[in-house]
Amino acid sequence: MNIIIQSTAATMRKQANRVWRQRGLTAIELIIGLSIIALVMAGVASTARTMFRDQKINSEVARLQLMQQKLRAYYSTSNTTTGVSANVAVTIGAVSPDAVGGSSGSWTIVSKFGELVTLGSTTLGSLANNAITISYAGVPQVECINFIKAAGPSFDAVGTGGSESSPSANIKSYGQNTPIDNATVENACPSAGTTSIQFTMQRQ
Repeated sequence: MNIIIQSTAATMRKQANRVWRQRGLTAIELIIGLSIIALVMAGVASTARTMFRDQKINSEVARLQLMQQKLRAYYSTSNTTTGVSANVAVTIGAVSPDAVGGSSGSWTIVSKFGELVTLGSTTLGSLANNAITISYAGVPQVECINFIKAAGPSFDAVGTGGSESSPSANIKSYGQNTPIDNATVENACPSAGTTSIQFTMQRQ
């Protein structure tokens, strides 16, 4: 009788140990599965953020190119760019409708980065007020780098920081025939916070 009881107890212990091992394995598998799902979700979220950022930059590049084309055509027959402003740009159709803020007579231009875009007359070379500077405020670091790399080559001068007429960092100087240097762009766009970008073009 004792032998039978001992045998039964041993069998039950084996079964119990097997169940606990199965339960432990299931828990480990669950943890691994959740970890994999978390990694996949993080990757998807990161990819989505990158795609959204790139789309925003590409859209702003297209806006800037439209502004550049329309302003250059408008001022090509003028001797000066004095008086250029957001009002002028909006009036001549140089600004995408979804970038227009304010009201008639007090138009403003708002970038995809959520800050104002301003325009001013400036001088390149020997002729006074023969150029236009388009200034972007509040551009984040990654957007700053990619935006300048995409839009900068078609302008005569590019800078960051400082003021509209006097940027603190010159990325492309007037008369520069060499391509924009990636390292220069990355150094000119601060690693934290935001900065301003100045794109300058001659009127023709």
